[in-house]
Amino acid sequence: MERNEYFTTIQAAILAGRPDFAKRLLGDWHEHWPGDIEAWLMLARAEIAMSSYENAVVVLQGIIETDPEVAEAYQLLAEICPNVGQPQRVTMYTALAMLLNGDDLSGDNTPIWVEHLN
Repeated sequence: MERNEYFTTIQAAILAGRPDFAKRLLGDWHEHWPGDIEAWLMLARAEIAMSSYENAVVVLQGIIETDPEVAEAYQLLAEICPNVGQPQRVTMYTALAMLLNGDDLSGDNTPIWVEHLN
């Protein structure tokens, strides 16, 4: 099976409410291609779909350690921070994702440190 087909199957499993199946497929994938960032993002989404937020945080932090410019990892962290008792980090992770995506960061919720990056 081609990579795109495999990933489509994984995404379909998550959307169909079977993130456990997606996680199993991703485990098989990571045995052969452990550095595939897109697959790690899918694993994080599967963990989130299973409400395994702590596991998702570990996966997302691993992605950021490997490649700190993966905006989606920061965005997913922003979304799940309240679920792991870290609501104070939502603004920081959202700002990092926005910076990496080239989005405008003006506004009241922008962290002070962002002003020094322009």
